[in-house]
Amino acid sequence: VVVVVVVVVVVVKVVVVVVVIAVVVIVAAVVVVVALEVVVVVVVVVVLVVVVVMVVAAVAVVIVVIVVLEVTVVVAVIVIVVVVVVVVVVVVVVVVVVVVVVVVVVVVVIVVVLVELLEAAITKQILTFIPSGLDLRFDRENPRVRGTRNTCGVLTCEEEINVSNSSASDKDQADPNVALNSILSLFVFKMRGSSIYDDTNKKRGVLLGSLTAQSPTITRVSNGRKVDGLLQAGRAKLRVELVKREDCSAEFVCQVKGLDSQGREVVSSTNLVQQQSQDGYQIYDKNSMPAMSIQVLTLLQQLTQSINGLENRMEDKISSLKEKVEDKISLLHSDIATKSEAFEYRLNTKLDLLENRLESRIDTNTNLNKLMDLDSKVTRKQTDRPPEADADISAYALDLMWQKFFREQKIALKNISQSFQTTQNGSCSLIALDGDLNLVKSYGQMILNETEAIRKLLTSEVPSRCGSENDQLILNQTEAIRKILTSDVPSRFVSEKDQLILNETEAIRKLLTSEVPSRCMSEKPTDPPKLPSQLVECKRDMGKHLNQSYPQYITMSQFTLKRQILCDTKTDGGGWIVIQVRGLQV
Repeated sequence: VVVVVVVVVVVVKVVVVVVVIAVVVIVAAVVVVVALEVVVVVVVVVVLVVVVVMVVAAVAVVIVVIVVLEVTVVVAVIVIVVVVVVVVVVVVVVVVVVVVVVVVVVVVVIVVVLVELLEAAITKQILTFIPSGLDLRFDRENPRVRGTRNTCGVLTCEEEINVSNSSASDKDQADPNVALNSILSLFVFKMRGSSIYDDTNKKRGVLLGSLTAQSPTITRVSNGRKVDGLLQAGRAKLRVELVKREDCSAEFVCQVKGLDSQGREVVSSTNLVQQQSQDGYQIYDKNSMPAMSIQVLTLLQQLTQSINGLENRMEDKISSLKEKVEDKISLLHSDIATKSEAFEYRLNTKLDLLENRLESRIDTNTNLNKLMDLDSKVTRKQTDRPPEADADISAYALDLMWQKFFREQKIALKNISQSFQTTQNGSCSLIALDGDLNLVKSYGQMILNETEAIRKLLTSEVPSRCGSENDQLILNQTEAIRKILTSDVPSRFVSEKDQLILNETEAIRKLLTSEVPSRCMSEKPTDPPKLPSQLVECKRDMGKHLNQSYPQYITMSQFTLKRQILCDTKTDGGGWIVIQVRGLQV
């Protein structure tokens, strides 16, 4: 096991080093492919070479380690198989990662190329919408001290035909700016004040200079203005130097006429409005910004809007493309993860099975060798042992057997004692239950006898029962039954029938002690009172019922107990009767 652990550790280290080298080589190959645009076949060949080198190096290192450590053939084959499988798994993972990186790089390159192509197309489209080159500008100049001619500014109007516009004019013939194909004439006007209008409600202009096909050049000086101009194929330019202050603050118009590709006449014009200077005159400063054309500002605004719209569309396209690429990459990652997990699970299963088989083989061989060694040692000990040792061993074995027998006998006796104690407790419980049943039986018999006596007394033919001895006997027997049922008989043996008997006896006692004595007193008022020695019942407040006073404690005979008892005439004598009953039972 130690040898296998050492081999596995060495193999893992070698595989890690080889994997690092392979990753570096593959990344370098990818960089070379991206930078130098090498054919993909070269990359595949490089990857295969790296894989073969990794496998060969790993197997060689494992073989060297096995030879040095002198491992068995089975272990060597197993280790080689494990190393090859691990290397193949690592190579597959690395190749998948490289493929993902290459795909991402290719997608990025494609996106960059598409963006460049789209920018070129957009630039070309923007150029088709740019006007035909009509430019009107005013450059201010500082006044010169020397000389009699000081210019305050230079007005320049220039028109130049764009070749791309002329080639694309067929695509958009509705726009006169892009349909200009040739220049016929160029005019520059100075517009008068805004308060002077003609009949058509338009400003009237003064012609400063013109270029036509009949007069393609002009050079003249008049009314404080110097005009230079030239008209040639595809280009026309007029330059006017202004000396008067009112000219430098006036409004100018440049107008060009030409033909489109269809031969139609096209007219385009642009205006230039000067900024009014403070205090009524111009401030001549070399750093002052020249006036800008309204048309140029409009075109710049349109161009800005077009560029903004183009940027928005580009962002939308790029975001959608990015989302698609991310979705593809996530799907690819999920597929790779699923396949790698399945492959790893199968590989782990096979490795576990192989490990179990190897462990079973190793355990079987080890146990067999141990048994053989033990057998040989026992045989050798038996042959070398003297007879006295056998006798000692037998005596020791008998001693052990006696001790074991003694312990088991002690445990058995303890269990028998516990069982006997349990049986004895159960017998005592049965004896107590038998006594309770006998007591209940005797009580039931006594109740039956007393009830029968009461029935006979009540059904006997006596002329007058008022105050007779029969009534007193019935009362005593009823009281005896009540005391029996309310004595210390266990409550678990008192049934509903006994409760009914108790209720009936209580009713009879009340009848004999309440209604009958009162009725008898009315019938026989002259009956002599009973003496204390004639009393047969001990109850509370006896003197009230018999119109006679007694001491608190008197001695009298009790019918049920058949002996003399001490009667308490104030507390009904219940406590004395209970004590006497318990003493009798004991």
